[in-house]
Amino acid sequence: KATISALVASLSLSVILNILFGILLYGRTSPSDITLSRAGSAEQLYSPAREAIRYEQKVFDELGTRTIYHGPPNDETDQAWYDLYMVGLSRITKEEAAMLPDWTEPIVGDEEH
Repeated sequence: KATISALVASLSLSVILNILFGILLYGRTSPSDITLSRAGSAEQLYSPAREAIRYEQKVFDELGTRTIYHGPPNDETDQAWYDLYMVGLSRITKEEAAMLPDWTEPIVGDEEH
């Protein structure tokens, strides 16, 4: 009888600890959340492009709206994504890089950036 009681107690403790561990893992914040909470908000994070950024609230009221970026790959879709992302190499000074919340790679052969 004592062995069964110990087994039930051990299993109960194991279940409770597993549930608590699962809750802790589920509630864990992502690295970007930590960066934002450390700085206060996205507007307070330093960015060399800060003056060019404007914030816009947008309400998406139509489900299923399709854009050029949706659908299977084709020449038109590939070109749209290329035009969106392939803007070239951006350069900032060492002083600007020092103010960023995350580390950035210096440009090899360009000691000023």
